[in-house]
Amino acid sequence: MPRKFSVLVYSGAGVSPSSLHHTVKSLRLLLSPYYTVTSLSTSSLLTDPWFTSCALLVLPGGRDMPFHQDLAGKGNELISKFVREGGSYLGICAGGYYGASEIKFMMDNETYKVHALRELGFWEGTCEGTVFPGFEYSSEKGTRPVTMEVDLEALKEVLEKDGRKVGKGLKKRVSHLYYNGGGAFVPPSSSSSSPTTFGSSPPVVLARYAEVPNLPNAAVFCQVGAGRTLLCGTHPEYSLLEDPLQSALQRLPGGGPSQEELAGLEEDRLELMKTFLSALGVGVPETEEQDKLERPTHPLPQFLVSHPSKPDLPADFISKISSHFTPSTTTESDITSSDGPSILPDTNDTFHFHKSTSFPSVSSYLSQARTTTLSLEEAENFDALVKHVIVAEKEEGTVEVMEREKWTPLFNWSTFWKELDLGRKSERDKGGHDVKMGETRLGDLMMYSEAVTSTQTMLDKNPHFLHSLPTPLVSTASYQLSGRGRSGNVWLSPTGCLQFTMTFTLPASMAPKVVFVQYLAALAISEALDPGVEGGRSEGVLGVRIKWPNDVYALVKGEGGKIDKVKIGGILVNSNYANGQFKVMAGCGVNILNGLPTTSLSLLTKIHNDSLPAGSTPLPAPTMEGSLARILARFGSMWEQFVAAPGGGFEPFLTDYLDRWLHSDQLVHLLTTNPPTPVRVTTITLDHGMLRTTPVKTVSYGGEYDRSSFLTASKGYKEPEFIDLQPDGNSFDIMANMIRRKK
Repeated sequence: MPRKFSVLVYSGAGVSPSSLHHTVKSLRLLLSPYYTVTSLSTSSLLTDPWFTSCALLVLPGGRDMPFHQDLAGKGNELISKFVREGGSYLGICAGGYYGASEIKFMMDNETYKVHALRELGFWEGTCEGTVFPGFEYSSEKGTRPVTMEVDLEALKEVLEKDGRKVGKGLKKRVSHLYYNGGGAFVPPSSSSSSPTTFGSSPPVVLARYAEVPNLPNAAVFCQVGAGRTLLCGTHPEYSLLEDPLQSALQRLPGGGPSQEELAGLEEDRLELMKTFLSALGVGVPETEEQDKLERPTHPLPQFLVSHPSKPDLPADFISKISSHFTPSTTTESDITSSDGPSILPDTNDTFHFHKSTSFPSVSSYLSQARTTTLSLEEAENFDALVKHVIVAEKEEGTVEVMEREKWTPLFNWSTFWKELDLGRKSERDKGGHDVKMGETRLGDLMMYSEAVTSTQTMLDKNPHFLHSLPTPLVSTASYQLSGRGRSGNVWLSPTGCLQFTMTFTLPASMAPKVVFVQYLAALAISEALDPGVEGGRSEGVLGVRIKWPNDVYALVKGEGGKIDKVKIGGILVNSNYANGQFKVMAGCGVNILNGLPTTSLSLLTKIHNDSLPAGSTPLPAPTMEGSLARILARFGSMWEQFVAAPGGGFEPFLTDYLDRWLHSDQLVHLLTTNPPTPVRVTTITLDHGMLRTTPVKTVSYGGEYDRSSFLTASKGYKEPEFIDLQPDGNSFDIMANMIRRKK
């Protein structure tokens, strides 16, 4: 079953802005890039299908009463159903109160007093607060650092059920945690370990308030149906290095902990938070822990390199954008370069271009860049960081970059150029289109970095840079820190994910054909990574398929022989118009070498090879360089054929596209009508690239609606011959067989 990768933090009325900020920040620090962490509004919780991709729902601190006012009834039913069916819930402070069956809050204060039952009831007892005096709403007067005594044995028991272990760095007493009005979790009077109303395992106390007599429960874990909940009275999400906790610590006698002590206490907090997330089934897989420690945490320098046969391309590139440079008055000390950089300030980023020969030691510079620690302000806003580009000069520059693998240890240039040349030859041998020798082809000019914000944003959001670019250009990176998907979605970038953006020029006369770029890219990726049998249909042998309009899926045999449809890639196409032409950017992300639980090309290859009879020739294991090279060679050939057709033509690719897609004759329901309209998917229109569907006259909805009665009840209703759907205006839920209007 596809892994759920979304962590949603509720942001509706009652949520403290400060708690929301620190919750999102801490979760992103601990979970990126394996999970996306985004906020969830009240309206989205009530109306959107958020639970289909959500692994963890978080209700942060704030006020419980507005939660109840907005979520009582439908909202709580959705949350309960989500948890019972396998989701996880983390309630922090007010979110912890809200997850209990009963609340007793400041019972001796008539102004603040709350005594009420709550519907979720994950903790069947009562949440009683405040534990410490002095609380005032919308104030820091009652805040204080507190200590939680962690029950390591209880945590071990919870984690071992998932095959996980308690981290060696977790301490029994975690001190100086932020507290502001949280409660203690009191068992029901009948039993101190009564199971929840959903009939699951008894709750487990994970931590207690260490500074209070009788050590009341500060954090509890409850198994609810197939899901898990963790309720906490303190705020483990608040960093000790930021306000408001930092200021609270400074008010302690003696000015609080030293900077060195704070650093250690912050590590203790993060270890506790990470362990709580693991108990909820959310966290970095243990096999990936070392990888996460080595993962870049901020953007790193990019290399501008060219095919060995085109050594002048980088210099031509610099010449084209030089009119936008500003004078460099100083040589940056951190660059240790004998020449100052060429500076290009742009709308979203500022670029500093450096000649590769101007560094006394590029390796030393890269080592320094990798180990640089960012300030809190810099870590919050990568866009404010200077983006450094090292330009390989002439042949010696290109050869130097290729030979010094330690410059780009995660990308082997020699392998890439070799695979690219082989891919181009294969395209020519198949009779594919290829530009004349001597012209720039896709893949001849490359930008690469170990880590960038987004290969798409770097181009799309910097117009001076973009419109000065010689095209075609490919930008790729081993890691994206802020990858973008369709409709503002985040594209995850774990180890083994291939992400790249192809940039090329399209005449203004072909503007209506931009819609086909995503179809071409999806087909090129599918055919390059899973070639069809020679002389036969182009379905491939690994089960790589296309989901309309811009996703790449794989057919994987699941439990009981059921075929699961799993996403392994996505495409985002943007265009920018200037000077009578479009600069088109096709951003792509594909899982190539990702480890489990992610489905990748490597896993598909292994499944295929394991199924072969003895003596058969297995497919070679994929590589990042080879996969990218084959995709560029295939897309480059297709692109030349596409633009060569009068007005741009997708017709030569339609049959292969339909062979690869998941939707032939698929029955779907259009939710843009009331009642929903059942239609069958037929093809892609060649004029405007729309999804063509034909209405179905009779479909039973199990008693809710009947298509025939709906039509006959509408006098004068004329059934349309077909219904065409725009890719940018609709969202295709392939699992539910529904097409809805994109929000």
